Amino acid sequence: MTITSPSPEAVTLAGDLAAATLQRATDHLLSLQDPAGWWQGELETNVTMDAEDLLLRHFLGILRPQDAADAAKWIRSQQRADGTWANFYGGPGDLSTTVEAYVALRLAGDQPGDEHRRSSTCRHGSR
Repeated sequence: MTITSPSPEAVTLAGDLAAATLQRATDHLLSLQDPAGWWQGELETNVTMDAEDLLLRHFLGILRPQDAADAAKWIRSQQRADGTWANFYGGPGDLSTTVEAYVALRLAGDQPGDEHRRSSTCRHGSR
């Protein structure tokens, strides 16, 4: 077996492509920057932040019913079809995230038998 090094032309081309790619990415990010130096964009979280906030307020004894209802409504809205919650938009179900969401919903008053609490497999009778 013979191992050869890439030709100097190939190395130069690869380096040029990498530099051009980096420059395009930098230019794009800088085009999105405000003249004052900051960027503004959509920041999306997963249900863990709301679930942890609800849990903390509950443990501190400062959870108001309306705050619990609002958090529970949003947490429910993010539940995947299979009954789990994901760590990021469009991601697969995550056990830790699902447990946090489940516990938060229980503290908000949801019951295990509620329709949204059962996974799709449970709703179809295979569980």
